[in-house]
Amino acid sequence: EAAAVEETLAKAAALGVSAVRTNAFNDGAGDAAMQVAPLVYDEVALRGLDLVLARARAHGLRLVLPLANRWDDYGGQRQYIAWAGLPSPREGDPRFFTDRTVVEHFRAHVTALLDRVSTVDGIRWGDHPAVLAWELVNEPRADGVSREALRAWVDELAALVKVHAPGHLVGSGEEGTDGEEFALLTASPYVDYASVHLY
Repeated sequence: EAAAVEETLAKAAALGVSAVRTNAFNDGAGDAAMQVAPLVYDEVALRGLDLVLARARAHGLRLVLPLANRWDDYGGQRQYIAWAGLPSPREGDPRFFTDRTVVEHFRAHVTALLDRVSTVDGIRWGDHPAVLAWELVNEPRADGVSREALRAWVDELAALVKVHAPGHLVGSGEEGTDGEEFALLTASPYVDYASVHLY
């Protein structure tokens, strides 16, 4: 809802916040889903993020936008595995990083989002000045896949984001709980910054 977006961003700006992290994903989960089937989008949901981008810019805020979720909330990695018709999808399913059908679906999805032109201000998302950074996944983990395989996926997808969102930072979205994984992912030549989630 536009009023809620405005209230939230106005309060953040009034507090002196300079960057806000919010989701750029909702895959097949509920009425507000953005991607309702593989590469099929709900225009109303996409226009919601169009509005968030425009209003963040108006308030002088920059956004950090994860493109997918490890967890089942808002679809998550499990949803991509289910869409691919693979057996026994689970939360944080590691096949998200290794199955080429799933990887190609996610590549096409990322490209579609970053090439979208906002209906609010006419700016392509990959060029939008309100975006500080894109994160590949909220809290990816090498759980059921090798750290090296996860790093190869991060290299591939971060390089793709850089092509479609030049001038924006790219992060893996890691949470920093595994030191070796953290070091490996943040050493990617396509990753611009590290993130740590403190709970």
